Amino acid sequence: FLGHPEYKDYIEKCMKLAKKAFQEKGRKLFNDSSSKLNVFQKKNFFEDQNILENKLKKEIEKYDFLFSKYKDYNSNPNHERFIIAKKFLSSINAKKVLDVGVGRGHFFKFLNKERYDLKGIEPSLEARKLIKDKRVINAYSHKIPFKNSSFDVVVCLDVLEHVPGELVIKSLKEISRVSKGYAIISVAYHSDIKNGWELHISSMSFKKWKSLVKKYFLILQSQIVSSKSDKSKVSEVYLLKIK
Repeated sequence: FLGHPEYKDYIEKCMKLAKKAFQEKGRKLFNDSSSKLNVFQKKNFFEDQNILENKLKKEIEKYDFLFSKYKDYNSNPNHERFIIAKKFLSSINAKKVLDVGVGRGHFFKFLNKERYDLKGIEPSLEARKLIKDKRVINAYSHKIPFKNSSFDVVVCLDVLEHVPGELVIKSLKEISRVSKGYAIISVAYHSDIKNGWELHISSMSFKKWKSLVKKYFLILQSQIVSSKSDKSKVSEVYLLKIK
């Protein structure tokens, strides 16, 4: 209302009504800290966004280092989660597949060999260098650059526990948005330390994972898997249908 001070009282009255309506539903409205309105609690959205972007940048730097320096990182193409994911994939009718968080490309290469119509996203530059496939693009799980219902199934294997907690729900929502039928997701419930870094920054109990997954999907099947070399490293693989 800076350009039209005559509307100030009217705008504030409307905002107070909006605040009351949200409060009655147990919700909150915030205003940016730069605003001249004093109706809502103020919050520095741009500062929060910068903090999150810096956190993402630091996480990707971890994986760029690991993929470039450690040949054994993410190196097992026969991990049990891949075996179960293949079984789930064979049980549905799917041609167009998106692989979210391609990593070294073990499952991507399998999908390619099976001649699926395939795309992948991977934010680590060093991982993409290893894959050397133009179908794998630079993107995040919480901001997938494809249209609604672009794929028959979206695969996301042991990725979400590496995602900052603020972006887990957004990632699940995006996976649901770009799939028109199914998703195959695996999530880990254990610590994973490499080079002194905790990689599973959003590790949660399977009960908590299921409660989040159920917001956007119906769980058709699930199976617990563990690393053959370390039985304490446990994941759960879900075959999901879009709600």
